[in-house]
Amino acid sequence: MKGVGEEYLLQFKDYEDANRFLEWLEMELTDSSAAPLSVGNIKLLFGEDPLTPKLLEGVNWKIMPVF
Repeated sequence: MKGVGEEYLLQFKDYEDANRFLEWLEMELTDSSAAPLSVGNIKLLFGEDPLTPKLLEGVNWKIMPVF
C-alpha cells in the first residue's frame, strides 16, 4: 500500500518452505476471529486489505515456482 510502508512479495527458498508457510496459514485461518494475520510485527495483506480469515473464505492457495 502506498504511503504505509514497504511491500514485499512472499518468496521461499524451496517448495518445502512454501508448503510449511501454507500449513501455518491454514491453521491460522481456522480461527474465525476477524483480527488481521501478522508475522511478528508485520501485517500480512491480501491485495490492499489486511489478511483476515473472513477475507480468504473460499480462496484456493497454490505454490508456484519462480525463476
